Amino acid sequence: MEYTLLNNGVKMPMVGLGTFPLKGKPLQELIKQTFDLGYTLYDTAWLYKNERDISIGINQNNINRDELFLTSKLHINDLYYSFHPRFHIRLRSKSVKKAFEKTCQRLGTDYLDLYLIHFPFDGFEWMWEELIQLYNERQVRAIGVSSFKPEHLKKLSEVSDILPAVNQIEISPYNTRKDIIEYCNQRNITVEAYSPFGRGMLTKQILSDPVLVDIAKEVDRSVAQVILRWLYQMHVISIPRSNKLFKLKQNINIFDFELNKKQVNCIDGLNRNLHTGGGFLRIE
Repeated sequence: MEYTLLNNGVKMPMVGLGTFPLKGKPLQELIKQTFDLGYTLYDTAWLYKNERDISIGINQNNINRDELFLTSKLHINDLYYSFHPRFHIRLRSKSVKKAFEKTCQRLGTDYLDLYLIHFPFDGFEWMWEELIQLYNERQVRAIGVSSFKPEHLKKLSEVSDILPAVNQIEISPYNTRKDIIEYCNQRNITVEAYSPFGRGMLTKQILSDPVLVDIAKEVDRSVAQVILRWLYQMHVISIPRSNKLFKLKQNINIFDFELNKKQVNCIDGLNRNLHTGGGFLRIE
């Protein structure tokens, strides 16, 4: 496994497992299988409702917690105990720290390696300030954000001198997000890609794209490996998801070949600004 250093010196794996929408016993068993393959980075979130399953998978297989890099995410809905359906108002707010503690409890750990704000919700600035408190108390090794654009990151810089260690965004050959990658690189914010093969109907289209298929033949690899290698060569962490063992093996074995400049440029040229936010196909 290859690693990168975050802007606070924490070492993070370059490839991990995205766990949504995996749940239950299949996910519990997958933790053991992927760990044996060399995976140590596991990405989850309050919204996924699978944090406890990850904990069970770790504990049942006697995996040393300190060998893992666990990421979870804070959702705005986790900061409220209840929701009034008639008046559409949230009731009884709780602190970010309390939400964090509950996530740790479900994961069976007393710290996280990375904790992210799941989306630039209204009020993300004060949420960021509370994440900084958790970081200063050493309850989390690194803090970051997810799906933040440059305008959101700029607002964070106005709140604090502490910038996110990671910005997790959707990136695929059809949604290259070069603008955000460049912005983050200039500020030493590591970019992490979720859904690198797209989602839903877009995945089949990407994995069968003639340009990617031809490149895969040239380097004698799968299209998925080509995409993950493309991300790696941009210094972007990736967290593809799969429950098929042969695909999981492929996804982590991307460090012994290289794409040439022409191949990289061809992949860059596939961009269509297509992404699948909210489960629907969208154009940025």
